[in-house]
Amino acid sequence: MNVTNKAINGHFSTGLFLGTITDARHLLTNDRQNPMIQHNNRMKIAVLMLLFIVLAACANQSSSGAPAAIAAYFESLVVKDVNQLVNVSCSAWEANARDELRTFDAVAITLQDLKCLESGQDGETTLVSCTGKIVANYGNEVLEINLADRDYQAVKEGGEWRMCGYR
Repeated sequence: MNVTNKAINGHFSTGLFLGTITDARHLLTNDRQNPMIQHNNRMKIAVLMLLFIVLAACANQSSSGAPAAIAAYFESLVVKDVNQLVNVSCSAWEANARDELRTFDAVAITLQDLKCLESGQDGETTLVSCTGKIVANYGNEVLEINLADRDYQAVKEGGEWRMCGYR
């Protein structure tokens, strides 16, 4: 494969992608006399393209969507960031988000083993199930809130997924 180094805006970049395109074009144009080799080369290119598409789709799903919005809500709650908490809440839930934050004003809270997954759909609302817990330390007393006890609701508002309550 033809790999080159080029300076682009003061940074060096390998020409791996360009080399791959050049090699792919070479695979398609060489061996025109042998259709079997040409077919095998096209199959290799198709498999590589499919692999790139699958990897791109997986990368985009891992840090977005309704489960990520619910996780961001809990993370904002634990660090007591009211602005971020409101930003990740739907407009109908903003007042409730502020109330939930106020309940933890005088205590130290931590988040343990948070994992959220999409669990269903109810019209425009996506349901999310979470595992993990919020641990609130009241000095002499420790309260553990199991996040698996509820289903969380997420809606798309303003093009973004947002926490919008629980059941």
